[in-house]
Amino acid sequence: MEPRTASARGPSAVDEDWNPSWPTDWQRHYAALREQVRNEEDPAQVLPGFTMHGTDVGKWLTGQREPGGWAALADGQRECLEAVATEPSTAPVSAFVRGIVALFERDFDATRSAVSFQDRHHG
Repeated sequence: MEPRTASARGPSAVDEDWNPSWPTDWQRHYAALREQVRNEEDPAQVLPGFTMHGTDVGKWLTGQREPGGWAALADGQRECLEAVATEPSTAPVSAFVRGIVALFERDFDATRSAVSFQDRHHG
């Protein structure tokens, strides 16, 4: 009898979470976080504004760790996050910190949209 290859066993052999019961958008964010953790990035250092493949993984992770976000997760989602050393936040985020994050996001978006290039040849 021949040994079974990964392709013969199906997608589960490559990624056991290939067809989760939760939204694919959540899985996409988690996969980016998991990839970053594999590259030795501490999840605690993945802050809002940390993007990977165009996805703000830091902002997403912060929302997952908040008490309301963590409580809304399915058991399997919590297990996924715990597998990459992520736990719920036990301290409430202060209004000051939320304000700083909001200012950073606003300024970052404004800076990104304000960048323009002058055409040196036409005026």
